[in-house]
Amino acid sequence: MSAKIRPGKTDRETVHDELGKPVYSSRYWRFDLFREEASQSKTVFAITPWPVPFAHLSDGLLRYTLVTYDTGKCVSQLKSDVFRKVPNWRSESPIQNDYCSLQMTCDGVTVLLDRRVGGENLCVAGVGRDAYLRHQATSPDSTLVIGAGPRGLGLRLSVDGGKAMSLPTRIPEYPGLETLVAVKLPAGIHVLEFSSKYLDKKASRKLSCEAGDVLYLQLDVTGTAEDKTIAWKFDQWQVMPAAFAKRPLVLVHDGEWLVKAEP
Repeated sequence: MSAKIRPGKTDRETVHDELGKPVYSSRYWRFDLFREEASQSKTVFAITPWPVPFAHLSDGLLRYTLVTYDTGKCVSQLKSDVFRKVPNWRSESPIQNDYCSLQMTCDGVTVLLDRRVGGENLCVAGVGRDAYLRHQATSPDSTLVIGAGPRGLGLRLSVDGGKAMSLPTRIPEYPGLETLVAVKLPAGIHVLEFSSKYLDKKASRKLSCEAGDVLYLQLDVTGTAEDKTIAWKFDQWQVMPAAFAKRPLVLVHDGEWLVKAEP
């Protein structure tokens, strides 16, 4: 982390000059995420009368720096940490058992990485989340904010017969972290089909929405597979329910933006 970057004094252009091009950046969400790549290597020797090298292993050591900005476009907060990236074929056998996950937060923006998850995850809580949802009231589209109930895991959504998308309303690698996913829908009537990678049973639901609507939907599952009583449970509101109040909104999941970087 550059000593030249000082909260309240350094502007965004200077941050870019010091740290280079960010991997994720948003003027609307007022953050940059930078990644600096290094590696650690190890040679494995066969056990023979004479040491014989038979494999050369390498782990990525990625230094992430999260920088958030104030309304005056100067640095507000910054944090930096290291994450060990291990090839999938030996994900359980890193060179060293350190830096296996990363979690850091600046001004309500959180970065999450875990060896068991493919890519970067970013979410926003508090003021940033609420300002975005208020802004959607002026949109020509509607916004459906989806969260999971206690048993809603591995959820997917298909809109009007389209390709199913993942709904990371709960990320198993981060116990206790419940999140919200915002889905943009054109005004009109839509058929929503929900599924779960843990269940064979799907559920369809019609939704009527108008321009500027911000609707809240909670999904849950009742019953058990053993007695074949599994059923989907839906609760819908026009204002944010108490159960959603402290949940962050997912911005990026597994390296892909779920909302626009510049809404």
